[in-house]
Amino acid sequence: MSSSAQPGFTAPLASSQPFTVVMKRAWFRRRSRLRSQRSPLMPLPLGRGGFTIIELLVYLSIVAVAMTIFSVFTVDVIKNASRSRTVIAVEQNAQFIMNRLATDIQNAQSINSVTSSSISLTNSLGVAVIYSWDSVNKKVTYQAADVSTIQVRVTSLSFQQVSTAPPTISIGLTVAQGNVLASAAGQYSTSLATTVVSRRGIY
Repeated sequence: MSSSAQPGFTAPLASSQPFTVVMKRAWFRRRSRLRSQRSPLMPLPLGRGGFTIIELLVYLSIVAVAMTIFSVFTVDVIKNASRSRTVIAVEQNAQFIMNRLATDIQNAQSINSVTSSSISLTNSLGVAVIYSWDSVNKKVTYQAADVSTIQVRVTSLSFQQVSTAPPTISIGLTVAQGNVLASAAGQYSTSLATTVVSRRGIY
């Protein structure tokens, strides 16, 4: 009897590994090749960690929009706070200057002289004093001392003697923000006017 293989007969696998194990390994190798060929724009399978490029771009876009909105809001808050400080400084200076002028004129023993930008009077203590407007430096002075602060500019101050018996003085005052280079949003000014009668001239 011949030992050669009979026609049509297939010899069993020489490997000792079962056929299912060989197929599983081939399947895993094929899966690895498919993963390596996956486009970076393709979404990752569910359950797998990390981000795709599309997800990352969406996230960055959301962050950019949020930062833009926050920046605009912050700038508006800063501008509004700055304008509020300017308005307060202008209004306070204007009221202080006008009240001081009116009080000293009302209580003056006499009105010595009045010009369009200055007034000379003898105050309640019997001391002769002068209030004047410095048109160059835009400020009000009292005996050469500043009455207004550096936060503001006194753009105009006028005096007019309406009557001598009793002494009656008309005052006009305009105060603006100190920064001459301020933007349109940062500009602010206020104007006040009053008429004051000296009490000593009445009694």
